[in-house]
Amino acid sequence: MRNSTDKQMLLYEGNQERPRIAVKDYLSDHIKKKYQKLERIGIIGTGRVNRLDWSDDEIKTLEFLDPSIYRHLEEGDKIVVLNLAMSALTDVVSATSVGAILSIAWQLASCEDENRLIFSDSKMMVCTPKPMHFLETRVIREATHRKPFDMPPHLTHKDIEKCCAYMCTALLRLAVKDEDNLVQAWDYICDQYRNFYRDEIAFRITPDRECIAGIRNLLQTRTLLRNTIGVFLLAFQELEGNDKKLCKMLYELPMCYVGMHAYSLFLDCSARLNAPISEFAALLKHPSTSKSLDTVTYILTHYEFPSEENKEMAEKAKTWRYARLFNSDMFADIQTKNCGMLAGVLAMVSHKIGGGGFGDVTKIRQISGLITQQRKWFEFVADNVIEHCNAAGWAKGRTR
Repeated sequence: MRNSTDKQMLLYEGNQERPRIAVKDYLSDHIKKKYQKLERIGIIGTGRVNRLDWSDDEIKTLEFLDPSIYRHLEEGDKIVVLNLAMSALTDVVSATSVGAILSIAWQLASCEDENRLIFSDSKMMVCTPKPMHFLETRVIREATHRKPFDMPPHLTHKDIEKCCAYMCTALLRLAVKDEDNLVQAWDYICDQYRNFYRDEIAFRITPDRECIAGIRNLLQTRTLLRNTIGVFLLAFQELEGNDKKLCKMLYELPMCYVGMHAYSLFLDCSARLNAPISEFAALLKHPSTSKSLDTVTYILTHYEFPSEENKEMAEKAKTWRYARLFNSDMFADIQTKNCGMLAGVLAMVSHKIGGGGFGDVTKIRQISGLITQQRKWFEFVADNVIEHCNAAGWAKGRTR
């Protein structure tokens, strides 16, 4: 007679005849008790650094550029900075022009009161901000067909500034997304302007792919620029209502759970299968997924749904979802390259039950190679996982 560990292994065994296990036997009282309180699961040591404790101070103490500097400039200087920022989309890109993009983004107008700006002066940071002249003016990328930005003559400076700030804020996502992602999403982003501001966007720019690639490169490789993204993420934590929804669409959502595909897929799959999180973790438990699942459960009980004893810590770590953007040691065991088994199984489960809001996750660059090499095997395991959820009655009523 197989013990509970043997039963867990059956999910992953590549037998030609699919094993049939009664869910009531598989989810034994022993396993239910074992996973009843996820915070009791100990973190298994690894050969790599897998930091688990995060604090907002990790961002607050970074060196950064003061994005509020634009609002203290004379009118003529503001026009220069606007031209510099917007020309980075269609003409030439430099570190200075990306700094200008960050400054214009900080001017984002509230969609609840157009006379109010969403972001206040960046006093949440500990370090003294670096001035813009720390950035290089050297051009690092040119547009395929150069076209400097011209101020639309029929618009007021306020209307131009409002529209530019909206576009520049959308560019922040390039800290984690590639140029093709943004170019494909650009029309959608511009169309969303009306939904938030109840008015058509004043003017549109068609960004040049080479320029967007240059902006992406600088945001992802220049520490001072990337650190300044942290100011926007800290500010997001204080927002409410439609202003929060606006910023979530423009930049926060693309940065959420960055570098943590396995974790976001775990949440998505368990929700769409209506599987209790503790039971779903037990179902996926295997020697090859153990370390990554331990990190998942730590995050769940310390940050996502903190237990009473962890609430104080979680309150000081509101930015944990972006931790890997600033420190690659954070939650390293759920970086896709370190948890290929768990990420691959969850990606295939997601693919088979409909993809949710992620699209076809088996085509995500970090996952697709792994899936391609062992697709039949991942399909076998995913089928077992889904079958157990269906047999347990968790998935009843879910929709594709």
